[in-house]
Amino acid sequence: MDKRQCKRCCVVKALEDFKGTNKYCERCLEKEKEKYQKNRKEKKERWQKYYRNNKTEILEKGKEYNKEYRQLEVFCDFCQCKVKKCRWSKHLQTEKHKHNETVKNDEEEKVNKMTDEEKDEYYKIKKLKQIWKTVWLRR
Repeated sequence: MDKRQCKRCCVVKALEDFKGTNKYCERCLEKEKEKYQKNRKEKKERWQKYYRNNKTEILEKGKEYNKEYRQLEVFCDFCQCKVKKCRWSKHLQTEKHKHNETVKNDEEEKVNKMTDEEKDEYYKIKKLKQIWKTVWLRR
């Protein structure tokens, strides 16, 4: 019979005492829920009081974080471009990115099916194409 240790009470119990992949046993889960329900109003009041006293600091931290977050840039491997972090999810939904992703995945599958000699030849041709692109761009 399989057993697991509860992270709260540290007792080794049968798997039937746990719901799914929870770390706590059912008894400890019920205690946690009761504790949460009991202190819910007090916690809310404490947070509201803290927020009233430190409102300016909290708002300034949020503004600073947003400034930093908006200026961060992420490099997209598929499109070979830099995208601001705040625009990343929108970039992932663009047609350009989706097309580049499918092309790259198809290319990887194609390369995986090749033998070693074919791979070497494929990469040589790819490098030559890159060189020709740079030569034509310089003109």
